Amino acid sequence: MSRTYEPPIVTIQQMMRRKAYRIAPGVYGYAFSVFGRVFIPTIIAVREGSGDVGRFLDRLTRRCTIMCVQSDRLRGMLVRRGWKYTMEPSDDGDVDMWVRE
Repeated sequence: MSRTYEPPIVTIQQMMRRKAYRIAPGVYGYAFSVFGRVFIPTIIAVREGSGDVGRFLDRLTRRCTIMCVQSDRLRGMLVRRGWKYTMEPSDDGDVDMWVRE
């Protein structure tokens, strides 16, 4: 499996204008980059159950971090694919992060 994909990066101004961008076939959301890491706080399937989000997760590089996961379905997908759950401190409190092991 090729883990060479990173979603398009958006600026803060772009995040304020739109809720989501196409980040992979069948997947909307957005990603931003800080200190060499790619953070993905929003992942939305166009068609739930299509497998598009799973394929998206399978292709992501180690630089990619999924954050603020609120969906039990997405959490299960990350666990099954071997992503590791961590908490990182921020100015607003701890933030949940999922990284590749």
